[in-house]
Amino acid sequence: MGIAKGTILSAARPESIRLAAEIIRAGGLVAFPTETVYGLGCDALNPEAVARVFEAKQRPRFDPLIVHIADRAALDALVSHMSLSDHILMDAFWPGPLTLVLPKRPVVPDLVTAGLPTVAVRMPAHPVAQALIREAGVAIAAPSANPFGYVSPTCAQHVLDGLGDRVDLILDGGSCPLGVESTIMSTVGAMPEVLRPGSLLLSDIEAIIGPVICRLRSEQTPLAPGQLARHYATRTPLAILPTRGVHRPPVGERAGLLAMSSPVELGGYAAIEVLSPSGNLREVAQHLFAALRLLDGLSLDRLYAEPCDEQGLGLAIMDRLRRCATPRGPGMREMLSPTAALVGQGLGESVGLITDGRFSGGTYGMVVGHVAPEAAVGGTIALVDEGDSVTMDAEQRLLQLNLPDEEIARRRAAWQSPAPRYTRGVLAKYAKQVSSASTGAVTD
Repeated sequence: MGIAKGTILSAARPESIRLAAEIIRAGGLVAFPTETVYGLGCDALNPEAVARVFEAKQRPRFDPLIVHIADRAALDALVSHMSLSDHILMDAFWPGPLTLVLPKRPVVPDLVTAGLPTVAVRMPAHPVAQALIREAGVAIAAPSANPFGYVSPTCAQHVLDGLGDRVDLILDGGSCPLGVESTIMSTVGAMPEVLRPGSLLLSDIEAIIGPVICRLRSEQTPLAPGQLARHYATRTPLAILPTRGVHRPPVGERAGLLAMSSPVELGGYAAIEVLSPSGNLREVAQHLFAALRLLDGLSLDRLYAEPCDEQGLGLAIMDRLRRCATPRGPGMREMLSPTAALVGQGLGESVGLITDGRFSGGTYGMVVGHVAPEAAVGGTIALVDEGDSVTMDAEQRLLQLNLPDEEIARRRAAWQSPAPRYTRGVLAKYAKQVSSASTGAVTD
């Protein structure tokens, strides 16, 4: 059956599951529901298919994926060994919203694990996810089915809105019942550690295996998904209020309020989304991402979010809100000038800024597309700046510079060449070239 990319099919129909499984086995991408959020799935052991996931999401390659399985027998092919704590956690919480970070076998592509010696594995409880994995007969690598850094999708329409025809098929299984991603645990260190809080409560884990470390930190090189400082983020700036029910936005500001429970009479907001009339944290988590998306689509000046107690599920809710509220890094569009250049070391690696002939030495984002030496004066610049995807149009940049026709043609040709790798010394040489308006490529 031939279907257009981005087609939504009901997951209740067996033929939809069969078609989705065929697409997975053929190296394609399928978005599917889990009990937490919708995932963008591919054959976990097919490197080309995994690369398509990164491309579709514009996801930097330093951020590892979660591999989804339907039964514990599948672990034999993926994992070299497991601890007693791992077995106890699986007995208690699988299938369910728990991801375990385990030592991997060589067969798992490095792209899946971001080059780490471990792989994150989960057994989802959602019947559609289970049916798809079993029908496909392969483990499925699946991050959330949305552009990298944006709010996670909890229904099929969210996936279509964000990814469109970059996904081969979307299985519609309705709204996700939990609404917040899985809890990620690692037992490979001296003490079991929560790497990302999620739908499975810390108290439930500790009731089974005893005390665990829970450091809600941001990582430049994540050990698990969801550890970047800015993530799950709206395009509209968001601020977390110090308390509930007392804030009014500044006069003249078109603001939206994300309320944890039915608010007292608050004036001045252009829109208010109540996550749970009674303040039930299960309901808050279930509606969190959908409400953020709704407010983000209203072209408001700012969003305000009420806080909740960081107990139980509140730990994961506040983690998501804090990462959403983290300010963007330096704006790439504002930083670029005729004497500025973005230079990178290859797909998924650090990008630095050269401006006025001097290498900044700082890291401003991650390369998710081609970055040529001529980036200062043309070329397509695609990067992630603290979770914010930014693309600069090559033609527009060239027109701004009023270059001769032959120079425009030369630079267009250069953009099609593979991006060279740079060392710090080469960057310094290139900085001098930028300063003197030289356009020659320097490589080592």
